[in-house]
Amino acid sequence: MGTPTTIERYLLKNGGAVGGPKNAIGQEMLKRLHARSAWKNLYFCGDSTVMATGAPATAVSGVGAANMVLRDLRKTEYDARKFPKPYVHFVDLPYEQPLYRAGEPLSAANAHRAAAQCQWCETPACVAGCPAGIDIPGFLRRMEAKNYIGAARLLRERNPFAEACGHTCAADPPCEKECYRKSFAGTSVRIAALQRWVCEAAGGAGWLEPDAAANNQRIAVVGGSFAGLCCAYYLALMGFGVDVLDRHDQLSDRLRQAYPEADLPRAALERDLEGILQGNVHFTRGSKPGSALDIQEILGAYDAVYVAVSVVEFPQVAASVRPDAVDPSTQQVAGQPGVYAGGDLVGQGQSMVEAVADGRRAAVALGRYLHARQKDGASGPG
Repeated sequence: MGTPTTIERYLLKNGGAVGGPKNAIGQEMLKRLHARSAWKNLYFCGDSTVMATGAPATAVSGVGAANMVLRDLRKTEYDARKFPKPYVHFVDLPYEQPLYRAGEPLSAANAHRAAAQCQWCETPACVAGCPAGIDIPGFLRRMEAKNYIGAARLLRERNPFAEACGHTCAADPPCEKECYRKSFAGTSVRIAALQRWVCEAAGGAGWLEPDAAANNQRIAVVGGSFAGLCCAYYLALMGFGVDVLDRHDQLSDRLRQAYPEADLPRAALERDLEGILQGNVHFTRGSKPGSALDIQEILGAYDAVYVAVSVVEFPQVAASVRPDAVDPSTQQVAGQPGVYAGGDLVGQGQSMVEAVADGRRAAVALGRYLHARQKDGASGPG
């Protein structure tokens, strides 16, 4: 099954209109299906009964099948007479709709049409160009079907800051640079705009539910940065309890200051934060853990720690992690079991979406470490 756009693209059927079943080899006119089948109350009509002899014959086959039904019911058969009132009503075909025009503001009336401009390439260059690795054809396909909640959830499988990133990427989206549509239409699909639109449109229902039951393992995330909060979000989905330690009263202010040139809308950030800071993620606004905290002190109260903060904010914590000791693939700190680092500490100059990918990668590595530790029976702080 597929949407009309998919059928048109892959089967070359205009507007997604599909004819009857294929004809079998050797199925000449004398071997075609007849209106009455071998089963009681089952009748055939259409291409399979008239062997693709044209639209008029196909239409008439419907009349023939209807008459066969009437005959078996011992009712008066149809003939070419006029009826006192019309019994057949013609309606507009569901796939006949206006095309989306470049520059049109996105709305509930046209967002699905803008998403349908995606060509669903076999090897999508847009995904390869996205630092977060978002399934771009996947979320656009859901949007075309008006499954906006499903589209938002798919985005947040890779990026909980999907709405905010839709704004930061708007000026020069790496995914749109590689869009195949540019090669024949001159413009790309509006990926970044559709991403931020659908996240807002889906609302609270567009967030993922935890895929694991809560457990008694807790992780400290030092630094409410994009990387730190992203890591916290995915760890919470795995069932871990997460405490975000940060010295700022308002995380939205902190995040906006991280990329002042992007001029992130506060409302978009607040919506993303509301979805992230729920369930097993805890952040106390205005808490000041103090710069004297060190790694060992934190590990005494938690099963693991992820450091995603600048040296300025937590000097003693950051000083105990050498950036060159961090494994770039897992973000684990060499020689310090249970200690991981990323974000501002090791990735100076990261883009926002790169920081998000950093946090997700750390969450995966931390999850594996903690599951292995729990399996070995070494649960509990320290």
